[in-house]
Amino acid sequence: MYARQPDGGWKIRSSVFSAEPPVPPAPGAASRWTVETTLARYFGAIRASNTQAWAGTFAAGALVYDIPGNPAQAGRIGLRQFFTAHRGMFDSLSLTEDDVVIAGDKAAVKWTGRGEGKNGRQVRFQGVNVFEVGPEGKIRLAWSYWNPDAVIVQFQPVAR
Repeated sequence: MYARQPDGGWKIRSSVFSAEPPVPPAPGAASRWTVETTLARYFGAIRASNTQAWAGTFAAGALVYDIPGNPAQAGRIGLRQFFTAHRGMFDSLSLTEDDVVIAGDKAAVKWTGRGEGKNGRQVRFQGVNVFEVGPEGKIRLAWSYWNPDAVIVQFQPVAR
């Protein structure tokens, strides 16, 4: 398991690793390094508010399930629209990877979001994303688990 450090680096929590050497990826699967660098590009693009870079972390036929029960977002055009709509709720937005667990070509990331709404209110929220990464370093599948209603409530004016 990895933990994101304030300087942007990763700290390995060695207690979850065995003393055995890492197993090479199965044929056609992404390596650990590929998964790590893909996730770094994904979260870095969010922090930079770079729609093109974010959409570029996905494979051409990728599916993104944001909030269980909603239809999947697919294709780069759809993903760019999705990113723009979500990012548009904020004047500033940053997601920080708190914990990253990688197993083969899949990863789970617990993250914390911080931002400022268009009304100047500060928000903080958390979630978990699960990814499947292809050997070319592109995200094939992504599932996001977070509560957008809790974020929207934080944007509401304080009752007087």
